[in-house]
Amino acid sequence: MDSQPLSRYAGGKRSLLPQIKALMPKEFEGIHEPFAGGAALFWSLTSPDAPMPAILVDKNPFVTALYRGLQKNAERVADTLALIEEDTRQGGLTREWYEEVRESANVGGNQGAEMAARVLWLNRRCFNGLMRVNRKGEFNVPMGAWKSSPPLLPKKIEILAWGAALQNAQIHNVAVAGRANWVYYVDPPYWGGFVQYTERGFTWEDQKDAVFDAWDAAARGAYVIASNSDTEAIRSLYTDQGFSIHEVSRPGTINSDGTKRARVGELLMTAGV
Repeated sequence: MDSQPLSRYAGGKRSLLPQIKALMPKEFEGIHEPFAGGAALFWSLTSPDAPMPAILVDKNPFVTALYRGLQKNAERVADTLALIEEDTRQGGLTREWYEEVRESANVGGNQGAEMAARVLWLNRRCFNGLMRVNRKGEFNVPMGAWKSSPPLLPKKIEILAWGAALQNAQIHNVAVAGRANWVYYVDPPYWGGFVQYTERGFTWEDQKDAVFDAWDAAARGAYVIASNSDTEAIRSLYTDQGFSIHEVSRPGTINSDGTKRARVGELLMTAGV
């Protein structure tokens, strides 16, 4: 899709897409992202006119709430977002107002167009696009600070396009087995990096489980590509399971000072490709 990204997402893989796509097969039946997050690969392949068959999985309820709300009723998401922004213009974008919208998202349930609109608004107004939750499962990212103005909110035509592009997607909060002839792209929280996307974080045992699930997907006939930090532990973990290792790098994205975001050494691992 050529529109702006659906969500700002710290750790997103838009800048890594050329390297990822270079490792993909020429023909495949769908995209499976077991750690969807910003789902950069899916969004680069789907379109409103030809929605890509996909399985998007994320344990962060705010991520799946956004995708489900758009899929079910994108027009209502757009209209609700416009109402939130109208209230913002009337009272000003203050920290008190931001925290009020954030609180309404935390107590408003995890489904529906209204919830999706709140998440989309918060994503554009929070610090650095973080989709972080605390141990209670509450979205707790503070409001961002900008030298000029906050990121633009999406236009209604873009929101409707996102909803249409999601129509062949299955959206889950729990793991789903890989499928033959599908691309299975594994992008867990990087080892040694930020992990608090869910209330329980992401441990070394979770890293090992992700590799096991990826290898299982490859055994089922999926084309598996995984990304992670370039560390000896990660190299050993994937090599021991028979994955091929590919070295890549991209600019870092987490530091609040853009001038201090050094290039980050990363690995892409493949199996069945």
